[in-house]
Amino acid sequence: MKKIRYKKMRMTRLLWNQTVLPGQAYHIARYTMRGRTPRKPHTHDFAEVFWVEKGEGIHEINGQRLPLKPGMLVAIRPNDRHGFQGTVESCRIVNVAFPADTLDFLRERYCPGGEGFLWTTGTTAPLPFQTTVSATQRRWLRDWADHLGRAPCIRLEIERFLLELLHELTAAGQSAAGARSLPDWLAHALEKIREPRHFALGTPQFARLAGRTPQHVNAVLKAARGSTATEAVNQARLDYAAAQLRMSNKKIIEICMDCGLQNLGHFHRLFREHFGATPRVYRRRLQAVVR
Repeated sequence: MKKIRYKKMRMTRLLWNQTVLPGQAYHIARYTMRGRTPRKPHTHDFAEVFWVEKGEGIHEINGQRLPLKPGMLVAIRPNDRHGFQGTVESCRIVNVAFPADTLDFLRERYCPGGEGFLWTTGTTAPLPFQTTVSATQRRWLRDWADHLGRAPCIRLEIERFLLELLHELTAAGQSAAGARSLPDWLAHALEKIREPRHFALGTPQFARLAGRTPQHVNAVLKAARGSTATEAVNQARLDYAAAQLRMSNKKIIEICMDCGLQNLGHFHRLFREHFGATPRVYRRRLQAVVR
């Protein structure tokens, strides 16, 4: 009965120029749904992205009812028809809205073929993009929500956020077909191991960051990414080494030691296998333009 009553509720169409003050390039709000009473369904001429910070609820989107749980993120397109319904427990959502022309600009400039763009189009995508972000990404989104809530509502801020969101979700492989999502403990360890103070201590530190045995870390990482803990640590070391060669005048032996590698020959071998050149040649090539 509740579903029927929800569908019979009058549809509201929200217009951008009636939603924000003149000159504002985006709108952000954090709100909490309480109780089971459905919120009035609506459509609009602008785009949105929202994510669930806490609690559970129901998202009625284009005639379908989908559950909302903590960490879910949804990219709402202009003209999507949707509304919300809470549960017994409250559901806290952050919503960021922005004009359709901002969406069109980003799509045409960065994803002209639509590949990798979160706000899908066409009849083949009756539902908007939806994903569940990791604990690390949830913290990242919380920080962005706090920033956008304080910042001036200008186009620079909203485009900066949306570009970083696109990069964050596509770079993490969220849209890759068949890609496995990493458990939060492994995502956290992979993020922290990129810091010099951690990767210098090698794979034992990686296991400590994960809070699991080295064998378990290797098994899960192999299943999720097809790589080992040693490869993950070496990747972090080599990324750091390449950045130091590009951006500093540190001696190669110092960079090697910073990486936690005591054998310079081993460092050279790893670097050459990954970048196709020795550290010295790599630096000379990249610094040639300023000589």
